[in-house]
Amino acid sequence: MNLHRHHLALAALCLTSLLGACGDDDAVDPGTSTTSSGATTGSGGEGGEAATTSAGTGGEGGEGGAGGAGGGPAYAFRQVDGFSTPESCFWDPEDRVWYVSNIGGEGEAGWISRLDEEGTVLDATWFEGLVDPKGIRVFDGVLYVADVDKVVGISLSDATATEYPMEGSQFVNDVAVDEATGQVYASDSLAQVVYRFDAGDPESAEVFLEFEEVAGPNGLLVDGGALILVGTGELSAEGELGSVLSIDIEGTAVTRLGDIAGKFDGVEKDGDALWVSEWISGKIYRVEADGAWALAYDLAADHGLGSAADIGFDPERRILCIPDLGSSVAFLTVE
Repeated sequence: MNLHRHHLALAALCLTSLLGACGDDDAVDPGTSTTSSGATTGSGGEGGEAATTSAGTGGEGGEGGAGGAGGGPAYAFRQVDGFSTPESCFWDPEDRVWYVSNIGGEGEAGWISRLDEEGTVLDATWFEGLVDPKGIRVFDGVLYVADVDKVVGISLSDATATEYPMEGSQFVNDVAVDEATGQVYASDSLAQVVYRFDAGDPESAEVFLEFEEVAGPNGLLVDGGALILVGTGELSAEGELGSVLSIDIEGTAVTRLGDIAGKFDGVEKDGDALWVSEWISGKIYRVEADGAWALAYDLAADHGLGSAADIGFDPERRILCIPDLGSSVAFLTVE
């Protein structure tokens, strides 16, 4: 069997299995209490009151209405259609554009879309010919893309591509960059490893960290001397849940942040806190530095989003970009 087609078939099988549980509150239970407002909070410190969502409908240019599923305040919400299994968003503050990875349909090659700062599509197929693109991140004029068994680096100036192969890789899912060293990290959710390579050197990839137990390493973010990792756990609806981890880049010591657990996908930094998306449920969580966490937005309940995949964040305007793994990308203004 062709290796790429094998990976795509496996990914589709896992995706179908997990999405079958979407919308079912019993499918993923973080093992936490529920506040009187309906907002879920957890420990690792004191979990604060969650900023829950509005129940208004989105649509192209739509705004969230007043009053959320948990009784929280309204928020600005906009959905843009026309994508094909969008998996990851990234905000490039230098060029002031959003990039979105499209996995595409069955038997279809993947591509990258380019949007302006308001979410209007500038180029639906800015870069084509990828296999199954997922996590993306820009560093030093290059867009790095997780693409099945490798990372692809795409020049923003002329769209030329460089491939970074990962020996033993099965399902490369996200990328992060240490801007201080120029090293790129890539998670593999099936091989249970995190790879590392030097930007610009396709032969430098090595295993940075291998997990002995199931973690489903997924979303990545470099925060100073730590690599933040959110796990999806086992790739099945009934399987083990993932957690939020802080990994010492120098010594690879792993620390769990709080007791939050779920089928996590994306992670973005916001001050001292983290935004974490759970793709199976369409929920966005906020995790504080001490591990305290809260359910911030339930986009499935409020807007019918089928998923909240690998999120992007514009900290200046406080906008989250949420791919829904269907045909749309949502933009949410956070408090």
